[in-house]
Amino acid sequence: MNIKEWEEYKDFIKYLKKKKISEFIKLNEIISYIFNDNGKKIRPLILLLSCEIVCNNYKKALDASIAIEAIHTASLIYDDIFDNGIIRRNKLSMHKKYNINTAILCSNILISYSIVNISKYSSYIINKFGKLGIDLCVGEIIDIKNNKTNSIKVYLDCIKKKTASLFEFCAYIGCNIGNGNNTEIKSIKKFGMYYGMAYQLIDDLLEDLNSVEDKKSIYKSNSLYFLYSNIMNKKNALEKCTFIIDKYLTHAENELFIFKNENKAKIKLKQLIYYLKNINKKIIKKYKM
Repeated sequence: MNIKEWEEYKDFIKYLKKKKISEFIKLNEIISYIFNDNGKKIRPLILLLSCEIVCNNYKKALDASIAIEAIHTASLIYDDIFDNGIIRRNKLSMHKKYNINTAILCSNILISYSIVNISKYSSYIINKFGKLGIDLCVGEIIDIKNNKTNSIKVYLDCIKKKTASLFEFCAYIGCNIGNGNNTEIKSIKKFGMYYGMAYQLIDDLLEDLNSVEDKKSIYKSNSLYFLYSNIMNKKNALEKCTFIIDKYLTHAENELFIFKNENKAKIKLKQLIYYLKNINKKIIKKYKM
């Protein structure tokens, strides 16, 4: 699967590069260090595809996809500061490249920029976007506290608010912009939540297994694998984690059944699921003990 060849991805990147955040060239250069075409862009893609799956026109959701990428990037800057992250997307994290003050200011600018872009939609969507921002911050607070606890429930609640809520919002708002009906919106929202949970679980698991090359931090948050390893052997902990990941992905795929037409957006959403399922299978095969 090469998402960089998808027209939705290409148009998103083109739109991202076209839009300037500030009239100050130097500021744009600094922000573009992290707010650029690097990264997988899964979140804005899910938003665009969730719009396209119901109306066959993802372009009406491009501004919303920029808003999502901006607030997500802003959260990464703060996350790297809290975790003393060194590497992000194969290069120095923002606060390591410049300094903490610059990183914080750039993060705040990106949050403001996300509001500028989401404000082009209805007051309902703007309201939901504001609540998303609260969830992301609450998730970060839980994440910090999670390092002092051994609670699996707290960990899952953390990634639900810190990661899955953003995927859920992308799917939900994308379908909303595409004028999906209540049944479609309800299902795609669940798809986003399930996919987001699986996405973060795999990301954390790969980090635990030292299989992540584009990210490095001094401090690691507690993970599901780490927490299960405290109560069972590593083999069982790994099997438990991969089983839960597969379960979330199966739930995500089931939510797409409501969309009867096998249009290209639905096919691509399924490909995103199969992509994670294949990673999960490779983990099981590679680290089988």
